[in-house]
Amino acid sequence: MCGSDVHLYHGDWSSVSYPVVPGHEFAGEVVAAGTDTDTALVGRRFAVDPTVACGACDHCLNARRNLCRRLRGYGVTLPGGSATHAAVKVDNLVTIPDELSYVAAAVAQPLACAIHAL
Repeated sequence: MCGSDVHLYHGDWSSVSYPVVPGHEFAGEVVAAGTDTDTALVGRRFAVDPTVACGACDHCLNARRNLCRRLRGYGVTLPGGSATHAAVKVDNLVTIPDELSYVAAAVAQPLACAIHAL
C-alpha cells in the first residue's frame, strides 16, 4: 500500500468511481488467459504497468501515453492488485525473472516514477 491507496480509501479523489479495488503497484503470476491471449503466458511472472492509455488520442499516437486524454489506471479507476486476482491487459505486463521477488517487482513502478522525475 502506498500513499495513493490511502487517499483512495479516504475518498480524496473526485475522479474515482467507488467502489474500486486499490493497489496500483503489484506483480504476480498469470493464472488464466483470455480467448484472444497467448496461453503460453499462463504460469509466467510479471510486474504490472498500472497505466492504461486509450491508444487513440493525439498523445498516445505520439508515444506520450503518460499524457493520454482518457488515461485510466489499475488500482485507481480499474480494479487493482489488492484483489486475489486482477484482470490485466497483456500490454501492461512486464516479465520479471524468477529470482526477483514479487515485492521487489511491485516497487519497480514507484522507482520508475522517481527516475523519470529526475
